[in-house]
Amino acid sequence: MPRPPLEIDDRSPLDGSRIDLAARIGWLLRAWRTERGLSLRALQSELAAHGSSTSVTALSRVEVSGERNGLLVHGYERGLGLPYGALRAPIDVLCRTYEYRPADVAPVLPPDDLGAFTRACEAVGGATAPPTGSDWMRFAEFHADSRYGLPASQMEPLVDRLVGELARSVGTGYQQRYDALARLRCGRYGDVVLDVARAAIARPGAQRLSDLMSAVCEWPSPEVLSWCASLLDDECYVVARAACLGLQNLRMVGGITDDQWVAVAPRVASAAALVADEPVRGPVLSSTLAASPPALRAAVPPSVRAALPDPPRPQRWTRNRLNGHYNAAAALAAEVTGGRPGETLLTRLIFEALYDFRATHAVTSSYLIAASPFAPALVSALARLAATDTDPLTRQRLADTFGNLMLPLDAVDHLPLLASEDPDRVDLGLRMAALAGTVPASRQLRHLLTDTRTAENAMMAAGLAGDPSLSRYAEDGGLSEDVRSAARWWLATGPRIVDPA
Repeated sequence: MPRPPLEIDDRSPLDGSRIDLAARIGWLLRAWRTERGLSLRALQSELAAHGSSTSVTALSRVEVSGERNGLLVHGYERGLGLPYGALRAPIDVLCRTYEYRPADVAPVLPPDDLGAFTRACEAVGGATAPPTGSDWMRFAEFHADSRYGLPASQMEPLVDRLVGELARSVGTGYQQRYDALARLRCGRYGDVVLDVARAAIARPGAQRLSDLMSAVCEWPSPEVLSWCASLLDDECYVVARAACLGLQNLRMVGGITDDQWVAVAPRVASAAALVADEPVRGPVLSSTLAASPPALRAAVPPSVRAALPDPPRPQRWTRNRLNGHYNAAAALAAEVTGGRPGETLLTRLIFEALYDFRATHAVTSSYLIAASPFAPALVSALARLAATDTDPLTRQRLADTFGNLMLPLDAVDHLPLLASEDPDRVDLGLRMAALAGTVPASRQLRHLLTDTRTAENAMMAAGLAGDPSLSRYAEDGGLSEDVRSAARWWLATGPRIVDPA
């Protein structure tokens, strides 16, 4: 009987400056292969049936070493029956995020064929059928890695469409659309993406901006750094939060000098001055400062740093029984894997998704989890956890985790949370309802839109569900202008997108 595969693990310190990217790539590939019940030799046969020639040794090596090999990862997608880009998107997002990223030794390149290019353009620009995330990835690949390309004037409305779809897509299609937008940003259409992003973020009532800002910041420049910093004290918290997350992405992607980071300090101080009157701004700003380069932290006056709340992070960063949060992640991983391979690294990914204050770590770990075979069981386990009396950090981070996973929660029961007397639980229930494409009854929803603690997620639920009441809320004089303009934005943007399986 063959030995069971060894567990793949990332042994870098939980609070370290670097993570093991290779281990995470290998983990995702092996998790899917073992989930399908395929040996390496059986997978080799599947790949051969799809026209991909490789060896058992090469497959074993890519899982163990975590080599970034786009063609081989694409082979896994085909051999395992996964959508185009379902594994490459999260892997490429993971690698682009970190300055020490490995190069793709065999990237997937589009065919040098005008007909294929034309079909890729028609798939995202035609009116016959809505584009899928896979369509957007193929379109982006042609415009990043081929000799074909549309004029900027024709590209701009398509990028604008992609930005709108990113804001309302869930599941695999969400990750694919993000990857497509970031791929365009990092190529010759980078300025087009930046111009569209500036206009989108300046749109009155704009929602769901963090992914857009993160994608823009995958290609760093002093101009983008200055723009992000200028939005830290924006009067709209949704914009200011997106700017914070963009700065965190810029820090990890690299390419910004210490002098350029120091110039951001006055804008951090201006943003911190708003926290006393609007406490919701505090946690994300303090987390951003804690995750920023030492040069920026040193340039921010001590009085400003002291006025900010502590970042929402665990008290311990150890992998032992003294760390209750790591133990909680381990319990979730054990429940979800049920003895299947993958539990060890899944524990770490869950810990980072729930408790790491660094947005880049939390988001990329969430992407890997969402792209793994463990995703459906984990969201169910997290929903059960949300209904219990969790500690304040877990309760605070659950909503962000569901938002980073961006999985459809149609099978998850969020009604007990909506019936709670605790506004924080109700707000979490609203986030879950939004990802399920459902909305509370009109009377309850109207009340929740008047409460600043729940208004954003209540409007997100109404928007993603395409609630017919949106048009009424857009003109409701009893609601704040922020809520009315958000309703108008959702009416213009459209409801939830779930790509066909």
